[in-house]
Amino acid sequence: VSIDSAFTHHAWRNTPVEKGGIGPVQFPIVADVRHDIVRAYGVEHPDGVALRASFLIDKNGIVQHQVVNNLPLGREVDEMLRLVEALQFTEEHGEVCPAGW
Repeated sequence: VSIDSAFTHHAWRNTPVEKGGIGPVQFPIVADVRHDIVRAYGVEHPDGVALRASFLIDKNGIVQHQVVNNLPLGREVDEMLRLVEALQFTEEHGEVCPAGW
């Protein structure tokens, strides 16, 4: 979800990663230009921009993990992928992931 327009997302996808774009990603990017979603999740900055946030939502619609960073701090994609794998493991096996998963 991004507060940018679909046109901005298109340009972002068409810009190579090495030039600051995201390249041809294989997932949808939702344009929240009215800020409905960022407000609902409590990540709208007082200046009207969205904080850098990630939410891991399970197949039942329950938020299993969230991280919200202030504007100067980025996120770590590899950590989010690790959390997705951990959630999938617990859903499939009904077990808690051990430390260091």
